[in-house]
Amino acid sequence: MREIKFKAWDKKNKKMYQVGGLELALDGKIHGVRCFQREGLLTDFIIREYTKRKDRNGVEIYADDITDLGNVSWSDVDGAWVLPDSLLAGKIVKVIGNIYEDPDLNREEW
Repeated sequence: MREIKFKAWDKKNKKMYQVGGLELALDGKIHGVRCFQREGLLTDFIIREYTKRKDRNGVEIYADDITDLGNVSWSDVDGAWVLPDSLLAGKIVKVIGNIYEDPDLNREEW
């Protein structure tokens, strides 16, 4: 079974949290996030989903991570994760940050 995990970027306080639970509105959209490292409901956030892959050091790779070979993102067109080609080919990459905490490393802007 696929492991489903999330991280949440707190847009107001500029902090990343591991998600403990999601609160859904009646329309099925995520209304809020409960995080392990903070109290209360986080409502101004960006969700980052675990890709079920790890880097060469065993670090879990999430959406919007930046690796030494490129960014990790979701493609609505393909309905799949867009990962650096070497990761898809079985070569191992290293997570060096993410686009929220490390915007200077964002390869999409290069």
